[in-house]
Amino acid sequence: MKLQARQGDVCVSVVGQFVKPSEANDAAARLKRIEQLWQQLERTRPHTSKYDALIDEIRAETDAFRKILDAQKGIGSQDPKD
Repeated sequence: MKLQARQGDVCVSVVGQFVKPSEANDAAARLKRIEQLWQQLERTRPHTSKYDALIDEIRAETDAFRKILDAQKGIGSQDPKD
């Protein structure tokens, strides 16, 4: 997970995409949750109801994460060096 503050905490980079700090916190929390879900999935027997539920939850969290980034496209520079 990559988080990088910009001058004055105006924007934060989450995986190379600049978003507002509050959205960056939400995005970072979602990334962490996705990672935890994948770890759970690795320990779960395939083709069980729990496995399927974890897959559905991973998809939902991923979609929510993607919406945060998509909503912020075009704000600030895409170059973290700026």
